[in-house]
Amino acid sequence: MEMRRQARLTAKFRDQKVLLAEAREARLPADYKKRIEARFVEILKDPDSRRVEYGGNPHGSVSCGTINAKNSYGGYTGRQPYVAYFTRSGEIAMLESFSDRDIVNVRQFSEPGDLYHVQFELLKACRNI
Repeated sequence: MEMRRQARLTAKFRDQKVLLAEAREARLPADYKKRIEARFVEILKDPDSRRVEYGGNPHGSVSCGTINAKNSYGGYTGRQPYVAYFTRSGEIAMLESFSDRDIVNVRQFSEPGDLYHVQFELLKACRNI
């Protein structure tokens, strides 16, 4: 059982590295803000409360910024950095926001080849770490 889980995780990390390389070569789609907004609508508990600030585009199809939205208690979570990157076909490959604790974990546990390392590199490129 553990071997299968490790194989799935290894494949996932390999896929993340491939997508990251592709994101560096690809370009942001013209409607990238609309696509990011739509994805946040899908994943947030209170999507109507979202406040998205778009930051930089450090390379390729990577978009950086901050998100602030209400949690399930009705209070705003505070501005949290997010990173999004797109495939060559313009689909969102990853959109992730990071709490302060997430950033500490990414810094602490990042090792080349794992998901934390991919996140670490993206956050560094966005100057959020």
